Amino acid sequence: MTQTHLAAPAAVPLPIDAAALHAETRAAVALIGPRLSEPVGRWRRFVYPELFQSLTQAMIDDDTALLRRLEHLSNEEGCGAEIIRGFADRPPLAAYAKGFHRHADDEIAHQRRYAGLAVELAARVGAPAPRLHDTDPEADLGIDFDAELHELVLSIHLGELRNLMNMDLMIPPLLAAEDEGRRRIGAAMLPIRADEIEHIRYLSRIVNGFLDQGLFDQAKVDALAAAYDRFWWADIARVATQLGGEQAA
Repeated sequence: MTQTHLAAPAAVPLPIDAAALHAETRAAVALIGPRLSEPVGRWRRFVYPELFQSLTQAMIDDDTALLRRLEHLSNEEGCGAEIIRGFADRPPLAAYAKGFHRHADDEIAHQRRYAGLAVELAARVGAPAPRLHDTDPEADLGIDFDAELHELVLSIHLGELRNLMNMDLMIPPLLAAEDEGRRRIGAAMLPIRADEIEHIRYLSRIVNGFLDQGLFDQAKVDALAAAYDRFWWADIARVATQLGGEQAA
């Protein structure tokens, strides 16, 4: 994977209000339709907002935990790109191929942006280089594209929603930090966040179409949304381990 260093982002008005970002995300979630928005609206992120805000602040204040988070985000974006590439040209999804490939290109750009931020932070604080890697969806994750084709599109959609909510947690305290390097990280995440909102909008149209066609049912949406909900607790466990001095994967 190519690692890049970032030019300083353009000036951003400070502070960016967390409540404004959360309201914008709530509005985006409402527009995806009730079949998708209702299970997402039950995520722990909404049920226990103060818990995730305080955890995010602790992570941002700790050099190692912040580095691990940037590393994780880079690897996650790269994984998403490879999953999208894996289904983009399959015949049942041919009508959406152009949008999927554009989306995958965005994910690779995000992967490199987060990687560059991680490399810069590691150099600045004297930490070991970040552990950056690519993921093979079939070999590493056991994904069967033929068996899970339409559900994978739903999964990417839910993943984008989760990414957006995580960015809402991270960006305001980063931009409000005394440390200039952290403010640069927050500013660099803003255009990624704008991309995520666009991805959510186009994917919601596709996924709602799949539901209309009966390609999967509401029970599948609810079950996959619940699986993504459990990732919020995995985040807590990962960050807690890092804050405790361990290097969680």
